[in-house]
Amino acid sequence: TFLLGLGSVWVAFHFPSVLSAGLWGYTFTGGGLFLPLVIGLLWKNKNGQTYVTKNAAIASLILGGTTAAVIQYVPSLFKVFGGGILPGLGVSLFMTVGISLLENAVRKEEKVTHTEPTI
Repeated sequence: TFLLGLGSVWVAFHFPSVLSAGLWGYTFTGGGLFLPLVIGLLWKNKNGQTYVTKNAAIASLILGGTTAAVIQYVPSLFKVFGGGILPGLGVSLFMTVGISLLENAVRKEEKVTHTEPTI
């Protein structure tokens, strides 16, 4: 609770208006939340279970959102990329798909190697 309060005080003193704080929050959310949600809803196996793993979604949210927020906040990066949402979406896509594929491959390999022969 204390950290949330400190963050709120920082936002209140840092941003000139509520609108600019909302834009920054939207950039963070849009860059990190959109793709893991959509991919998680659409990318399913034959049993109807999603391929997106929990760790992939968490990494995507944190890294995609942080990338979007940093690029939006740093003026030189903002000029290069034209905003933070598209680079954040790229990082988010890479993290969601990459980590999910890696974790699902490891799980499949563990199932194969841990099977015991029947006697």
